[in-house]
Amino acid sequence: MDTFKVLLLEFWRAPQTRTILVLILLDLVAGVMAAIRAGLFRWKELARFYRTNVLPYVLGYGVAWSLVRIGWIAYIPEVWLQQVVQTLLVLPMVASLLASIAENLKSLGVKREAG
Repeated sequence: MDTFKVLLLEFWRAPQTRTILVLILLDLVAGVMAAIRAGLFRWKELARFYRTNVLPYVLGYGVAWSLVRIGWIAYIPEVWLQQVVQTLLVLPMVASLLASIAENLKSLGVKREAG
């Protein structure tokens, strides 16, 4: 059980995990603001957001992170290489969350400055 606690703590402290969580929070806030502005806010949509964004991103990345971390302890002890692979695993999630945040901000009338 101690090994599980150590892995869970490492996962929580990983910068990739925190990046995902911050982006999910920003996406949530921007989405709620956009829905309120459009008069479309529904509490059940928060549950859908949790089910479709929070759980898949955090749990999916957690499983992938754990497999890399546990599998590579025995085969590739270089921590920097583990970090690179874990970062590559998180990039599609970051791109998806950034796109969702941008879409929500666009709904709020926030325009991106060119240049």
